[in-house]
Amino acid sequence: VLPGGAVGTDNLEACQPLVGLIRSYAEQGRKVAAICAAPRILAGSGLLDGRVATAYPSVMDELAGAKRTESPVAVDGCFTTSRGVGTAIPFSLELIGQLLVQEKADEIAESIVYMGS
Repeated sequence: VLPGGAVGTDNLEACQPLVGLIRSYAEQGRKVAAICAAPRILAGSGLLDGRVATAYPSVMDELAGAKRTESPVAVDGCFTTSRGVGTAIPFSLELIGQLLVQEKADEIAESIVYMGS
């Protein structure tokens, strides 16, 4: 999971071993997730070409090759992307559903009184 944030994303993107690891995960079909500005790292590596993805509004134009959506969370293949801190709960619940089971995500949503759709 790439956490985003402007400076944080710049630092993550500059770390070539990390970018290589992300590419390796994607090639293996392993789950890769990014929120806020971090989806631009995936797009910059060509990993989102032809895939549905979302990101923080100011970096949406940097998702070149992706099918951009303004949905709070976008899932396409092994990639899960989200827009920012305001979408962190649905992003987290989506990942819990993927990694465990949807029932667990639903249980957590209820326990935190999450009223999202």
